[in-house]
Amino acid sequence: MNNPKKIVSDGYNQVAAEYGRLEADGSWPRMRWLGKVLKRLDDGSSVLDLGCGTGIPAGIEIAKRHRLTGVDISEAQILLARKKIPNAEFIHGDLASAHFSDASFEAVVSFYALEHLPRREHAGILDRIYKWLAPGGFLLISTEAEDADDITGEWLGGGDVFQQFRSRDASGAGRTSPHSSTTTAWRRSPRGPITAKPKWKPHSGARST
Repeated sequence: MNNPKKIVSDGYNQVAAEYGRLEADGSWPRMRWLGKVLKRLDDGSSVLDLGCGTGIPAGIEIAKRHRLTGVDISEAQILLARKKIPNAEFIHGDLASAHFSDASFEAVVSFYALEHLPRREHAGILDRIYKWLAPGGFLLISTEAEDADDITGEWLGGGDVFQQFRSRDASGAGRTSPHSSTTTAWRRSPRGPITAKPKWKPHSGARST
């Protein structure tokens, strides 16, 4: 298989504008879960969005009351995000290679991004997220609902995409779409050293359709 990171980067660069229009619908179920997490944070809290895309709609909502840092592998999407949310920090790069200081964020969110990483990298990024979160901080993740391995296919009628999970329609046929997903929130244990083995406390979970 070709470099999966390049597949994702090139694919989203090609469909950045179209993806931004798709995401502009603020009625996505994950937005309700994001709202629940943000309400638990003090104003001015630092929030990291991994796989931030164009900043629509999650970044806009986060930046209303909090300090937003976004990371995305698509340069085209990062450029659009910087124009849309000038008061936030956006970093063009691979989220699996991102580096931040320990306890830098009160919340980390990632919507439909982890699935674009090779499976062997999942454990490592979750370990780093744990260290980036302040004690008691929240992690909110959405992924497609069905497990899959190394799927590559066309996305939004344009570029290709690589992913590890996919959605499933009512007939049971796998398809690439954002309409069947799992959204789960965890809270980092407020006790123990930051270098300790990750200790997550399940906070909430939902199947979004």
